[in-house]
Amino acid sequence: MELVRVRKQKEKLLEMKYKVSAVQTRATTMRATQQSAKALAGATSAMAYTNATMSLPALQKTSMDYQKENDMLEMKGEMMDDLFENDEEDEEADEVLDKIGDEIGLDLKSQLPSAQKGDLHGEKEKVAAGKGKVAIREEDVDDEDLKKLLAKLK
Repeated sequence: MELVRVRKQKEKLLEMKYKVSAVQTRATTMRATQQSAKALAGATSAMAYTNATMSLPALQKTSMDYQKENDMLEMKGEMMDDLFENDEEDEEADEVLDKIGDEIGLDLKSQLPSAQKGDLHGEKEKVAAGKGKVAIREEDVDDEDLKKLLAKLK
């Protein structure tokens, strides 16, 4: 009899252990649910604050300004690309003219020394308000000098 009673107590202890484990699991689940609810409440308050402080017209204006500036940047980029393409076309035109000149026996470079490519990076001659020619090196020229020369030309 006592053996039966010990077995029944063992079964009751196991049942109690499972019940306590189930209660512990429920408590853990409830704690996790509560923390999730707190997190959602925090996110909701952050969203409400953002919505209250965000001005839709200001956001639209900023977006439109960005688009306008971006379009201007693209146009300037295209203009720069066109500028460099024109340089390539000028070089191609010079090559064609050189070939034609060679075919008919003309030496254009000796007849037009200022048009040679080497002169583009060396000294340049500028005419200053009827005072003759003035030699100016590119590295010596700054904005102020250019403004003065422009004023003299006017």
